[in-house]
Amino acid sequence: MLSRLTVLMEKKMKNKSVIICIISGAILLIIACIFAYKNIMSIFVPREEKLSHIIEINLQSEYGMEFVCDSLSINGGGVFFQCHPLSDSTLIFSGFGDSSSGYIDYDTFPGAIIAKDDARLFLEYLDDRLGKALVYGIPYIQGNIQNSRLISSGEFTLDELHEVSYYPHIFLYMVVDSSDDSYICTPEMEYAAITDASNKIVSLYREKYHQEVCVNLRLFFVNRDDYAYAEEYFETHISLDDDFSNVLSHNKEIMIEIGSTDIDQTYDLQRLNREEYIDKRERIK
Repeated sequence: MLSRLTVLMEKKMKNKSVIICIISGAILLIIACIFAYKNIMSIFVPREEKLSHIIEINLQSEYGMEFVCDSLSINGGGVFFQCHPLSDSTLIFSGFGDSSSGYIDYDTFPGAIIAKDDARLFLEYLDDRLGKALVYGIPYIQGNIQNSRLISSGEFTLDELHEVSYYPHIFLYMVVDSSDDSYICTPEMEYAAITDASNKIVSLYREKYHQEVCVNLRLFFVNRDDYAYAEEYFETHISLDDDFSNVLSHNKEIMIEIGSTDIDQTYDLQRLNREEYIDKRERIK
């Protein structure tokens, strides 16, 4: 009797072991299928999407915050990208890296922080004398490892960022809606307001940061429709591309560069004096 019971127990144990093996095997098969599915699906993920994710991770590692890659273009072994921090969609910057590994050679995030503040100061200096004007600063900075360390620490001031940065140029686009009824400035008033605001920025850099800086302005005088397009464009771009240039091609443009003599000589800039500006401005009314 006991031996028969023992046999039955052994059979039950064997059956239980078989069931456990089957279940374990099924679980392992499911896990393997999931991994295989992910690997297969990853093949179909666009290269640009993969690279964008890698760049976002590398930027987070560098600066200690999350980023969103807005766009990128692959050219041979290099990739040009445009990103913004997740916390501020208006703080757009660019960079360049390796298209295979996603390694970032340089990015202009520290410069974007400074440029955004410079553009704000410029607007304040204009003191509404030009009526409605869109001013946009393009970040440009030559790297210093202290920049990323300062930002990744989470505690920095603009003055500290200036002190460890080499920032000789401020690029500003001004798109003026000259068809707006509230825009009543004369060419003389325009030139006075623009040069005054530019010189205040130059003086600020010279006196506070002991740096010589050049303010570069591109002025577009446009109609209402193109002004609205320009406002929308600069919410997501940091430079003029072909599409934007085509839209503005039938409008009138004046370029002004204002800065110190040393900077002018270094970059061989052409500057419009008051008379030249007024003459050009009168022709495009």
